[in-house]
Amino acid sequence: MRMLKWIAGGICLFSGLFSTVQANMTTPKHTPQQLQQQQQTQQAILLDVRSLEEFNAGHLQSAVHIPHDQIAAQISQISSDKQQPIYVYCRSGRRSELAKAELEQLGYHNVINLGGYQQLQADGFK
Repeated sequence: MRMLKWIAGGICLFSGLFSTVQANMTTPKHTPQQLQQQQQTQQAILLDVRSLEEFNAGHLQSAVHIPHDQIAAQISQISSDKQQPIYVYCRSGRRSELAKAELEQLGYHNVINLGGYQQLQADGFK
């Protein structure tokens, strides 16, 4: 009986942790049209945070390049408006998530991780 309670407790704990991790990994989907509209109406910034080599091999049309490890040093050259929408992307979404966290730590409040470049292209982003 005691063993069953322990197993049931473990399952509940695992389920809760899995739900939390899954919720944190969920990135809201944005369409190319939504991004374009935000860039026009709210002057949103599109940041490619990959390496220079990756950026030079291909990037989204209106993207500004700042490698993820240089965000803190260079973002003020692009925008000092902490409310301005900023969209970040990289190859897979990992570096853009790091860049998003860094921007938020710097006080930027409207930062969205778009994920990976190839998936964005597949979704119709240009």
